[in-house]
Amino acid sequence: LSPTALPPAPELAFPLLQEEQHQTELSLLRKRLEDLETTQRKQLEDLGPPLER
Repeated sequence: LSPTALPPAPELAFPLLQEEQHQTELSLLRKRLEDLETTQRKQLEDLGPPLER
């Protein structure tokens, strides 16, 4: 059994914290992307006639 198989608690907790941080950043980025897409869609609608016409 290699010593890396069972890391001490602090080393084990750190990646979990990092993972949580990554999830938070991901959801923030996703929200910003959605906001940008919404803004872009509105701008496109303001610029030209809808595609249906």
